[in-house]
Amino acid sequence: MRLCALYSGGKDSHLAMCHYREHIQCLLTILPKSNESYMYHSLNLDHVRLHAELMGLPHEVAVQEEDDELKVLEKTLKSLKEKYNLTGIVAGATQSTYQNTRIKAIADHLGLEVKTPLWQISPEDYLERYHRYNMKAIVVGVFAYPLDQSYLGRVYDEELVKELLSYNINPFGEGGEIETYTVKSDCLGKEIEILEYEIEGKHNTWRMYLKRLGVKDI
Repeated sequence: MRLCALYSGGKDSHLAMCHYREHIQCLLTILPKSNESYMYHSLNLDHVRLHAELMGLPHEVAVQEEDDELKVLEKTLKSLKEKYNLTGIVAGATQSTYQNTRIKAIADHLGLEVKTPLWQISPEDYLERYHRYNMKAIVVGVFAYPLDQSYLGRVYDEELVKELLSYNINPFGEGGEIETYTVKSDCLGKEIEILEYEIEGKHNTWRMYLKRLGVKDI
């Protein structure tokens, strides 16, 4: 297999990528036109390149310029299929039918196989895989009641999952309730340190903008 990972640097895309690491030819990050996108993450995408550098993988970036969120994905994947001789793509979808069906439709049209190793996974199995790769991801955005500024910087772990479930919030944040940034894993081979950041928001909408990062040995 020769795969391209749809990649935002968040926990889901990273965990899915780790599952197929030996087959990954490149990472693809889409920069959405709106930070309210239903298809793509928008927060701290400028720091995805650090992940690519640590893993020694090419990082492809495409900017959404049209209102149609899917055109940029199809156009870019068509180009990357030829560039890397791809046979498929990897996506970190867990429960979002909206994302999954659209990605699959594009892949089918291009003759690419879709790998979604986290699809319909339980929170327990998700956390088992998360720890299997020694992952550590932090919350960098919250967008649902009763989440507030205090959740920014929190490590995604069993305790946080229990809290999200107690609030009837999707434990993966698949509906956009939270966004994360992966700071450590066996795939990265290092731990990323947050040296400088800025926080913006109000009520139950908060964003943590990562400004300066460092890297240390695990």
